[in-house]
Amino acid sequence: MDEQSSWNLDALVSLDHGKSIWKLFSFIGQEERHFNSLQAKYRVLASGWLLAAFSGIGFVVSKTFSINVPSEILIAGIALAGAIGIYLLWVVDILVYHRLLDSCFVEGLKLERQVRSLPPFRHNMMKTQQRRGVLSSVIGFYQGPIMLLILIFGGSLTFYFRNNNLVVPFCMSVATGFLALAGGFFIYSRTDNTAFFEESLGQDSRPKEGEQHNQNRSPTVRAYASDCVIPVGVVLTVTALLALVVAFEAPARGTLSAVSLPSDPNYVAPDGSEVRLLTSGSRGSMAYFSLSSGEASGAVAHHSVEELWYFTRGQGEMWRRLGAQEEVTRVAVGMSVNIPPGTHFQFRSTGKEPLEAVGVTMPPWPGSNEAYPVAAKWPNTK
Repeated sequence: MDEQSSWNLDALVSLDHGKSIWKLFSFIGQEERHFNSLQAKYRVLASGWLLAAFSGIGFVVSKTFSINVPSEILIAGIALAGAIGIYLLWVVDILVYHRLLDSCFVEGLKLERQVRSLPPFRHNMMKTQQRRGVLSSVIGFYQGPIMLLILIFGGSLTFYFRNNNLVVPFCMSVATGFLALAGGFFIYSRTDNTAFFEESLGQDSRPKEGEQHNQNRSPTVRAYASDCVIPVGVVLTVTALLALVVAFEAPARGTLSAVSLPSDPNYVAPDGSEVRLLTSGSRGSMAYFSLSSGEASGAVAHHSVEELWYFTRGQGEMWRRLGAQEEVTRVAVGMSVNIPPGTHFQFRSTGKEPLEAVGVTMPPWPGSNEAYPVAAKWPNTK
């Protein structure tokens, strides 16, 4: 602290201004409580922001709504917004209000050292924190959620890119882990800077009579580094597991396959048609769809996949709507149609035979959550 900001405590003590000293001591405590109250409010906001991010992610995963955006992109966007929001709250809390709190805390420590009749509140606080400052225990409040949300952000993008064959999943997984690690170290290092005064001025006890206080003690770097072991280990472990999962689930590339048409359907599609799985590759999959005569499928849309259909049997109609475009197409043997991502579609069999078609899905069908129901053109008979 510079000379202009130092209190002339020796003069106060020599004049026996006990009331003035206690008034000053009380004023410092009042200012500390003020900044503590402000920080508590920002930490409540950070907790609420984190819960809102997790609620949004859970809402997307539940698929209780329909929107023409892949769920992985929505989850990544929510996680990124959550990380940025908590980061901004950390800036205001730790880099602004806690530094203002430090200015009061440091003067309180100096007052306690020079006037031994005052209760050593702040020295006892430093003892409970093992001379490292209060912030060494608060870092995880912001560091953990930000690193977790960054991992969710990167993991969602990793699976989206994998499903669409846009990048190498393993590299994306590793990059995600290092991004979270870098964010955690940044939070940690910047927070340590604000704790310097607390750490450098803290002692296990106030100096005894005639004993000089060491003002030049440097921060306990080894103690700070030990606190990084757990978050670093967690990040690297999650990164490795994510990379392994994606690597093992990645489809084989360049392999030959041949599949004959199954006699029985493999499952019933979300629209109600029977599905027989055919061959598949790294960039697409093929299936055989069948709808009984006189039946109408359910109306659905796809989040991210595009499909190409070629009709091989029967007669019917297919309704498609994409934005402002809407049409009903009569389909029969030899007719082909496309179904871009986000297209609302429904089909029905109007002939005496089942309506059957070969469909190609690009990228490969990701799972049952890919399709979501939409308003129907015709009554659903399935």
